[in-house]
Amino acid sequence: MKEIQIIDVTLRDGGHMVDFDWPMEFAQEYYSLMTRLRGVELVELGYWKQTEKSENPFYNLNQDVVEEVTGGRGRRNVSVMVDYHYCSHELDDYPTNLQREIGLIRLTCRKDHLDDGLEFASALKKHTKLPVSFNIFNISNYNKREFTRVCRKVIKHNFDYIYTADTHGNLDFTVTLAKFFLKASETLISISATLFSLCGISPPLLT
Repeated sequence: MKEIQIIDVTLRDGGHMVDFDWPMEFAQEYYSLMTRLRGVELVELGYWKQTEKSENPFYNLNQDVVEEVTGGRGRRNVSVMVDYHYCSHELDDYPTNLQREIGLIRLTCRKDHLDDGLEFASALKKHTKLPVSFNIFNISNYNKREFTRVCRKVIKHNFDYIYTADTHGNLDFTVTLAKFFLKASETLISISATLFSLCGISPPLLT
C-alpha cells in the first residue's frame, strides 16, 4: 500500500460558512500551519475564478490571491476546486504547471453534467499539465446501477484521482463501496463522507 495522502479542505469547505471571505491573515496562518503538519500533502484554498455564488476572494481565486496566501513559497501544495456547473469553460482561464503554487485541480461534477464534465476535465488536464481529480458530486443521488455505470465511464479517463462526495450525508459508507473502487482501477481513490468534511480533512486516498 502506498503512503497515505491527506488533502485539507477546511478553507474551501468551511468557506460556505463565511461567504468565502476569510481574513487574509487567517488564511496565511492556516496555510503555514498545514504546511508544517506532517501528512498533509495539499491545502485546498477555495474555488477557482467562480462568481455565481460569491465574488469574495476564496470563491473567486486567482494566482495573485493564491500567492498572497502562500507567500510565493513554490511548494506546489495548493489544491483548488472547480465546479463544472458554475466554472469557466475556457481552458486559458486556468493555472498551468508553469506556476509553482498549485499542485492539484479538483473538478466536481453533478449527475446531469457528467459526460460534459468528464470531457472538460480531460481537456483541463491536457491543457494545464497539472494533476486533475474528478469528483463525483452528491453520490447518494445515484442508485447502484447508475453509480456502477458512472464509475466505468470515469476510469476510462486518465485522472490522477477519482473522488466521490457524499454531499448531503446520505451514504451507507460500507467496505463494499471501497472494494468496488479498488477492483475497478489502480487509480488513486478517495472517498469522502460528510463526517470527514465536517472535520475539514478528506480521508486517506485508497490504493
